[in-house]
Amino acid sequence: MEGLLRSLSEEGDGSADALRVVNYFDKLLQFRAGIDELVRSTAMLIGTEAGYNGPGGGCGFNSLGRMRPQDPPEEAVASLLSGSDAESGLVWVVPKPNDAEMAQLILERMALAAGTILVRQAEASRLGDGEPLRLLIEALPSISELREEALRRLGFRSDWRVRVVVARGSKSELSEPRTWREWFGPENRCTAPVLIGNAHVVMVHNGDRLPGSPMDGADLMAVGAAGSALAPRDSYLAALRTLRLCSSTLGPRMLSYDGLGSLRRIAEIEPPVARGTELVQKMDVLLRSAAGLGEILALDSYCRHSNVRAAATELSLHHSSLAHRLKNVGAKLAIDVFDAAQRNDAWLALQLLRVAGSETDEA
Repeated sequence: MEGLLRSLSEEGDGSADALRVVNYFDKLLQFRAGIDELVRSTAMLIGTEAGYNGPGGGCGFNSLGRMRPQDPPEEAVASLLSGSDAESGLVWVVPKPNDAEMAQLILERMALAAGTILVRQAEASRLGDGEPLRLLIEALPSISELREEALRRLGFRSDWRVRVVVARGSKSELSEPRTWREWFGPENRCTAPVLIGNAHVVMVHNGDRLPGSPMDGADLMAVGAAGSALAPRDSYLAALRTLRLCSSTLGPRMLSYDGLGSLRRIAEIEPPVARGTELVQKMDVLLRSAAGLGEILALDSYCRHSNVRAAATELSLHHSSLAHRLKNVGAKLAIDVFDAAQRNDAWLALQLLRVAGSETDEA
């Protein structure tokens, strides 16, 4: 196909443009593009705007690949989608002036590709509630055929590098695929969420640049290490360990395994072991009162900054008030927080305090 395209292009035959369009959309399907990727690529191909509207929502992009409202403008041309295996909806493009034929061809190929993508999504949903992703995480490594079938149903390729993201929270948004897609953004390809234990789990392709704050509805979130799409369990376990260092009380609420550094060793400690540390037990007692919580938060900020004024600024306190609070918490914990070595011990104990308060979901 590529050789034929080059030949026609050299001959200056106008049909080469049509074949390029066909090849373009074939490639999108070959690389298992999602609806967002399809619409974004179409908008950039046609050089104007394109979009998709369906019962579960939609998306729109301009010629630069930036998001725009999903509703088509007046000058757009649209094509309805329907079928027994796909949700009905429509795709649309805005034709360029004096180029209606090319716009119609692009719209036709876009509609065919969208129908195929929706069929794939329907097939994945029929496999069960999150079963493809659950199988990839829980199945034995030797069952390669099952893994490849699960990836196919998820719309992922076996040679992709992926990350697993886990989130805890009680709000319904965590179970909505659209909420996750919006949080990841159009440049990242993600699966629908599946509940494993008490954590919602999602697998994402191109997840190197993710938002720095948790998505709406999530109390805590953690991003696992990059790994093969055929074996995402290691990334899942890394995400669970990372989640141990997150805290809705002490913060942070979201962490990435790649950013832990030496804390990876602490994240490997089991919660019962962390709870057995004497200093952690004293801190845990303080957390049970409002005054004690404030003192622990002050100590945590001071240990991170190693500077009273910087910590006071973060906590919106006067530095003398923070110093008094630190002196009080030091007396209760029987440590000198202003001594570098003991402050380091307190910092380690605060990490163990987070681990001690965490839960385990390992499948």
